[in-house]
Amino acid sequence: MMKIMLIILMLFTLGLLFFLNLGNFLDTTEEPIKSDIIICFGGGENERIAKAIELYKSSYSTKDILILTGDNRNREERKSNSIDNRFKYLRDNNIDNINIIHERNTRSTKGDIIYTKEYMISNNYKSAIIVSDPYHSRRIQYLAGALSVNHDSDLSFNVVGAKLEWLNSKTFYLTKKGQFTIINEFIKLLGSYIAYGILEKLGILESVSNYTHPMYIKMKYIIKKLGQYYLK
Repeated sequence: MMKIMLIILMLFTLGLLFFLNLGNFLDTTEEPIKSDIIICFGGGENERIAKAIELYKSSYSTKDILILTGDNRNREERKSNSIDNRFKYLRDNNIDNINIIHERNTRSTKGDIIYTKEYMISNNYKSAIIVSDPYHSRRIQYLAGALSVNHDSDLSFNVVGAKLEWLNSKTFYLTKKGQFTIINEFIKLLGSYIAYGILEKLGILESVSNYTHPMYIKMKYIIKKLGQYYLK
């Protein structure tokens, strides 16, 4: 009985230590390095576009190109055809968008990365700064390596984190929003490992995805509702 209790205590301690360090595990952001282009991934509030513009104005893009992926409008804003809040940010800060490209058709981190690689290959670019939230960085780096596009072996990516006032990777567990955000991202990362690290290598990713897609959509909805309830 004592051995069982000791094992349980050890597992609990290891689990607690892992949880407390989960933010640091997910945050693999780097200092910016001058690259051909800058990519600002969709999602979040204005922190990502603010960081991307800071890098753009500091000439971190040697080709003077900034790409915005995705669509930051929510469902109601899309229905009313309101402007993407990132363009409001550009306008409010008097940023000339002549060299800013908007690729609205990407709907996920996977889509962002595939579009980025295809764009770089078609324009003969070799390096890119990717701007996103710090807790997304490990998944971005993993997917950048796992998602293969023809002739992408010589592409390099520098993942730079936006500054989030509400989230510290070291103390995320002190707020409900931080707890839910980090755990939700870890679940997505785990799903990416399973999908591209196991199922794709076994050659069954597509068939499994077709079978599990309805469950995935339902689970995504449930997690969203749980998050709304937990964050009240």
